Amino acid sequence: MTTATTAMPLRAGPYVLMRRISAGGMGELFLARRADAGFAKLFVVKMTPLGRPGLVRLMLNEARVVANLNHPNIVQVFDAGRTDAGAWLAMEYLHGEDLGALFLAANRAGRPLPIAVTLTIVVDVLAALEHAHTCVRRNRPTPGLVHRDISPRNVVVLFSGHTKLIDFGIAKESLETVSELTAAGRPKGKAAYMSPEQVACVPLDPRSDLFSTGVVLWELLAGRRLFARANERESLAAVAQAPITSASRLNPLVCARLDAVLARALARRREDRYASALEMRRDLEPILVEHAPVGRSDVVAATMRTLFAQRLADEDAAMREVGAGSIEELLLLDASAVGIPTQPAQATAPTESIATTPDGPPPG
Repeated sequence: MTTATTAMPLRAGPYVLMRRISAGGMGELFLARRADAGFAKLFVVKMTPLGRPGLVRLMLNEARVVANLNHPNIVQVFDAGRTDAGAWLAMEYLHGEDLGALFLAANRAGRPLPIAVTLTIVVDVLAALEHAHTCVRRNRPTPGLVHRDISPRNVVVLFSGHTKLIDFGIAKESLETVSELTAAGRPKGKAAYMSPEQVACVPLDPRSDLFSTGVVLWELLAGRRLFARANERESLAAVAQAPITSASRLNPLVCARLDAVLARALARRREDRYASALEMRRDLEPILVEHAPVGRSDVVAATMRTLFAQRLADEDAAMREVGAGSIEELLLLDASAVGIPTQPAQATAPTESIATTPDGPPPG
């Protein structure tokens, strides 16, 4: 076994961890590559300490859930396992920014997101949800998965202009007789993006995700938070009863048909909402066509390049420094950016692989 002071990278199963991307209460994210691959491909490995059994359960739940899903707008999870240091999850590397960061960058630049960009992203999210809500498990239809954590932080917009829905850690089949509460007695999810029934801790169905998507859409169009308040308790109360202003009153570019979509998505009685993500997407598509008849992903990609020009310039300099080409070549190939290791990963013991099986706005 190598020691923590060596420059040798940490291994997670067949994945070599190249550099730490981020660290937080939910664990750490590492940029990684396959040690046994004969081609260059990047991955992200999420690691959670074994001493946090609740987080480990969420991670393994995510692995089992996403193993059933195969959709271009849902992040791919390839493998999961554990080491002496913690459990890990290997997924595709997404070269982009989450929707919360995109929203804040647009606000800082004084450039509200074009409606074409907003609708393209939300239509992609709805396509992902339709797939998750109607997934098949062991060749039989399920009541449908409910993501339960739709928020700007769990939507990643790629520099290619495409969108990925991530973080299925608390996703469950709808109408499951399981607790909707955390260990601390609070509902699971981000308070400002919950549905009223999620706040009430009753069994959920896919319409809960549609309410949360409506919150995200409203915020992107209105340029402000909808239910976020000073603390979680006040945010939960706002979800249940705060008045909802029409987005067109805050953004004159929002048409009456878009207001109508939002009103239906944000209905507090789930019986009054859209019956499915597909139904909501079908109402948004004609409005999107008016704003972007063709080249929707190109419009999103152009916005991303403008708002995150400095990040791309820094990546370009880092790539050129190590003779890895240029960022333009990277974007043309729609590949993942190679970063310069800034914090060496710590080595640990060999890993035991646990393969996944089919059974198995502002920041929120």
